[in-house]
This record gives sequence, structure tokens and C-alpha cells, in this order.
Amino acid sequence: MSLATFALTSVANVREVVGSAVDTDRIERAIMAVSEAFAKYTGRDLHYGASVTEFHVGHAQEDLYLRRRAIVSVSSVYIYSEAQTVATIDSVLPGALVMETVYRSDALDALGVLKRFGRWPIGCSTWGDLTGQPNLTDRSPNIRVVYTGGYITPQQATDGVGTRTLPYDLEEACIREATGRLTRPTPGLKAERTPGGWSQSWGPDGASASIFGADTIAVLDNYRLGWF
Repeated sequence: MSLATFALTSVANVREVVGSAVDTDRIERAIMAVSEAFAKYTGRDLHYGASVTEFHVGHAQEDLYLRRRAIVSVSSVYIYSEAQTVATIDSVLPGALVMETVYRSDALDALGVLKRFGRWPIGCSTWGDLTGQPNLTDRSPNIRVVYTGGYITPQQATDGVGTRTLPYDLEEACIREATGRLTRPTPGLKAERTPGGWSQSWGPDGASASIFGADTIAVLDNYRLGWF
């Protein structure tokens, strides 16, 4: 097998820790499993993607969180069938802000956020009654965004996509968890890195309270997808 584009580290980096005795296929499986688990935990696609289409449900908030952080470019934004104007907020004076415009900035791009001061309309397919209140039990995507963004992983850099941009704390966390799976693969074992090495314990009935160590959770929580 070979590593997929979303792999958050390389075989060579993991092998530096586990040594040459571990089979390459086994290392690749551990890297892929951890990378998939990171994406699931954070709710994000952590790797780079070009011309990605996402559909979202409006929540009547100013911020719309996309699945990829580090937005590179935005091709189009539609609310229902209406194309939206996308502009850079850094060059707009406060009094000149347009409520219906979708704004970007370097800081927002880094977080994977698009801002609309007029708020993103609530997505709903029907109106509940004559009071004009939306039926919030039947939420339908009403926003479509086509954009390029995400972090260029080490594997994507190797494949020629571009220079890696993946934050090193994410890669180090992936290395830590992948090597942990290879060196302490006991089911239900919970292990934490300590100054003296590893401390080990088991959860109730042998089940670990979390699939990740506390230090990894601290890293991943910085990248979790926000909703509003």
C-alpha cells in the first residue's frame, strides 16, 4: 500500500521512533488510521484540496466555518440560487462594510471562516406557519461554497502539490499516536507520555477513556470545527 494524500506524516518520521524492524505496510496503516481519526475528531479535512465544493446550512450567525482551514481562494459563494459578492475586509473602512457581502481576511482564512455581517440566512425548506417562523426541524443546506484550502501534507508535498504547510504540532501529534499504536498495541490500554517515559492504565473493563492521549487532545482541540 502507499500513503494517501491526507496522511499527516511520513513513514520515515515514524520509523525514526520505532526502528527498522517494523514492516512498512504496518507503519502506513498506523499513519492512515491516525490521520483518519484526527479528521473525524476535528470535523475537518486537514489536507489541501483545490476547487472543493461544500454545502452548509445557515445558522443566522456572522461566521461560516468551512471544513478546511487555511483558505487559499474562494471561487464562488451562493445562498440558495443567488451569487454572493466576496471581498477582502482588510481594505474596507468600518463605515463602508456591506451587510450582504461575504468577507475574507488573513486571520479569517487561517481559521477557515467566511464572514457575512448581515448574517447567514437560516436554512430551512418550509415555513412553519403564518407567523413567518422557519421550520427549524427540517434544516436543508442553503449555502454553497467553492474554494481552495487546507494544509499541504508531507505526502502532498512529495507528490508535487506544493510546499508543505501542515502545522508541525499536528504532524508531531500524528507521529506520537502512530508510534504509540505500533509500540503499545494492547487493546484497551491507555498510555500517556511522561518525563520518565510512558505511564499505562486501563479504563473500566479494559476500555480506554479516549483513543488519544491528553497531549494529543490538547493539540486537536485547537483545530476542531466551529459551528457558529
